[in-house]
Amino acid sequence: EEEEEEEIKGKEEEAEAEDEQESSEAEDYALDAMVDISLDDTSDCIDEGLDTPSVVVRSLTLALQRLGLGELGLFRVAGDDEKVTQLLDMFRAGEEPLKSRADIKQYDVHTLSTALKQYLRTMRQQPLPSTLFHELVDIGAAPSPADRVDRLHELLQEYVEYSDRVLLRNLGRFLKDVAAKSSSNKMDTANLAVVFVPSLIRAPVDASPDDLLKANRSLRRVVQTLIENVNDVI
Repeated sequence: EEEEEEEIKGKEEEAEAEDEQESSEAEDYALDAMVDISLDDTSDCIDEGLDTPSVVVRSLTLALQRLGLGELGLFRVAGDDEKVTQLLDMFRAGEEPLKSRADIKQYDVHTLSTALKQYLRTMRQQPLPSTLFHELVDIGAAPSPADRVDRLHELLQEYVEYSDRVLLRNLGRFLKDVAAKSSSNKMDTANLAVVFVPSLIRAPVDASPDDLLKANRSLRRVVQTLIENVNDVI
């Protein structure tokens, strides 16, 4: 977390944050029809036959949209550890901690965003498996943005499970919405990529520190490509 904070701060020029207070109505993102955000009734999750990780991620991202994406420090400021643990324990027990607006209002955006990152990082199998690590590094090193989009699309279609592709699609669309608020939250696609590489891509166990250091920039470009071109990539 500290490394992420330092890296993001290094990219910024100490811009003064606007003291912007957004109403929940302004941040509804067409969620009015989804008053109850439930594991049993979460948008198109059941229709698409999604597994539990996809539904959990969808529930967390919808709850964050409900509270608003313009918060300065989103995905950078740590949430309440006790509430994060409690929230994730409830999800893993098959409960529905974010079923209603009242449930969502028990948490702040930093607790929900921390829970999202932590959930992704602690999945048994991350959405982009370690077996694709070197291919992803190669894609990120490609000089042409269009080439990166095409190659990433082909790789995901061939080697990533359908449920993981749906998770990545929903997450990518959500992060694109977060980046659209970067004038207030300071989280553009480059900064989001810094934060989400560890959450989405697990390195092989035999990777050396030097390998990881060299791969880091390429992997960030992969995640940034996913966010910016999510509808073309998936």
